[in-house]
Amino acid sequence: MESVQGALGDIGTSVHFVPPGCTGVAQPLDVGVMSPLKKHMQLNSAQAAVLNELPENWVKRRRYMFDQAMLTLAPITPGTVRNAFDRAGPYFGCTTSSDVQGMLDEASLLNVEDAQPNNNESVQGVISDGVHQIPAECIAV
Repeated sequence: MESVQGALGDIGTSVHFVPPGCTGVAQPLDVGVMSPLKKHMQLNSAQAAVLNELPENWVKRRRYMFDQAMLTLAPITPGTVRNAFDRAGPYFGCTTSSDVQGMLDEASLLNVEDAQPNNNESVQGVISDGVHQIPAECIAV
């Protein structure tokens, strides 16, 4: 497992393990963040497919899809995540609010909260600066 974690670290990905019996802690993320994110992404993708032709080159098509996903992520801020956990209620046993705050602080390495929703260049600039442009097929783990 350490070799996988090392390979992911080499491409700028951090791995955080969920303690046994605590997978329910992620439920607020699924309900409060991921579900609205997926719905918004589906809507944006459908609109983009109608308005634009997808590039024929697979590299450009992958980049186009990545850019669409990053635009969808722009409105998700640490406050959005905090609110999802606040609405879910207290946790007993696995985590405390300080643990959640610590995870949020660590996860804010890639910060898009300064980008305005209508400022696509800013969002893409913030995100693209930290992304290694290696096709997934080339990553050997």
